Amino acid sequence: MGSAAGIGQGHMNADVFGATYQEPFTKRVGKILDPLAVKRSSGALTYDEAFAAQQQLEEAIAGFTEDQHRFALLGSKQAEVIAGSRKTMDPIIASWRSTLVQDLSTLPKPPEAPADPAVPEEAPTAQTILGGLTPQKKRQALPERSTILTGSYGSGLRPKKTILGY
Repeated sequence: MGSAAGIGQGHMNADVFGATYQEPFTKRVGKILDPLAVKRSSGALTYDEAFAAQQQLEEAIAGFTEDQHRFALLGSKQAEVIAGSRKTMDPIIASWRSTLVQDLSTLPKPPEAPADPAVPEEAPTAQTILGGLTPQKKRQALPERSTILTGSYGSGLRPKKTILGY
């Protein structure tokens, strides 16, 4: 099997993941955040709206993270796709979270609101996603000699830029 076949398979996996999981996720998030952006720019955004959006966003992120995890378990090519997806999506997700935390910290709180807005945890890393797996399942999820993730399971996995970029 030549390298061209491997590249084709990798792109096919990326296309499948993007169409099946990533695009629906970003559309769902758009439905949550786009109306807030309009209200924010007009000065009409309320604390309760921002709080509800934060809860909806965290639910969407949790579902997407689970989808990434399941897709990575399908094989080494799929795990490479997820590493690329994480590299792209993690900073975007962090920005969405940060904007909502800022909204919640600056908007007037209703009397029954919690004292401090919940600051969500950082996006999970490949280590936290794969951390609960047995060594055999980790080997199934990640290639033995990955050019996408480097490091050991104990020290944490780090993404590494590749020629393919995914």
